[in-house]
Amino acid sequence: DKPLGGSFHMSPPRSTPAPPAGQTSGGAEDLITLTALSSVVSTLVQKVTSLETKLKDHKKLFKDVVGKLVKKVKAMEVKLRTKKRKMVVSDSDQEEGGKQDVDLDALLALA
Repeated sequence: DKPLGGSFHMSPPRSTPAPPAGQTSGGAEDLITLTALSSVVSTLVQKVTSLETKLKDHKKLFKDVVGKLVKKVKAMEVKLRTKKRKMVVSDSDQEEGGKQDVDLDALLALA
């Protein structure tokens, strides 16, 4: 079972030798690729810088807002405690007033 046309010689596959260190293969194409990559890296660095600046601004804003909210909560807690004290004092005044009414009724009954 020989191929048509007789036998033919197959050479072993050849690998393309790598260019020596420091040299590029493709010359202009590699330069364009490097320029494009450099441009992309520059754009990404600018975006990262912009995002970092925005993050710092947002952190400061949120810190300020949280600080204001904490102050408001503390002020409300103080008001609540004050109202509770007034309610307790008011309740005790009413109880004492009720006793005075009973005492006056008892005195009037004795008179």
